[in-house]
Amino acid sequence: MRKTLALMVVAAMALGVTTAQAGPAPGNAGRYDRPLPGFSPAHTTLTEAPPEAVGLDPEPIEKALAAVRAATEAPGGELPLLPGAVTVLGHQGRIVAKEATGWALRYADGEGDELPADERLPMRTDTIFDMASVSKLFTSIVVM
Repeated sequence: MRKTLALMVVAAMALGVTTAQAGPAPGNAGRYDRPLPGFSPAHTTLTEAPPEAVGLDPEPIEKALAAVRAATEAPGGELPLLPGAVTVLGHQGRIVAKEATGWALRYADGEGDELPADERLPMRTDTIFDMASVSKLFTSIVVM
C-alpha cells in the first residue's frame, strides 16, 4: 500500500511538472525581464486590504503570523529557529497581512554568538534579504 501511494505521488508530481511548464510568448525567448503569458504586467502594484474584503477569515491569517513569530523566539536561552522574518500574505492581488518580527541583525558571527541588545537591528517590512542558494531548495524538490 505504501509503495503504491509513493508511486502515485511521484506520478502526480511528474504529470504536474510536465503540464505546468509555461513557454515564453512569441518573441520573448530568453527575455527574463518580461512576464510570461497569464502573469500580471510588470508594473502591477499590489494593494493592501483587510482579509474580510477578499472573503477570507482573519483567524487563520493571525495563526500563520503567530507561527512565524514563534519561530523567531526561543524559550530559556535557546537559539530561535529564525533570527527574524518578514511575512507577506496575499490573496487575489491584495496583501491581506504584512508583518516583520525578530531581528535583521542578531548574531555577531556564524557560531550563534548574539550581539548585545543595543547593537541588534530590528527586522522591518522593507528589509532586503540575500536569496543566495535558494535554487538548491527547488532542485532538491525536483530530484525527490
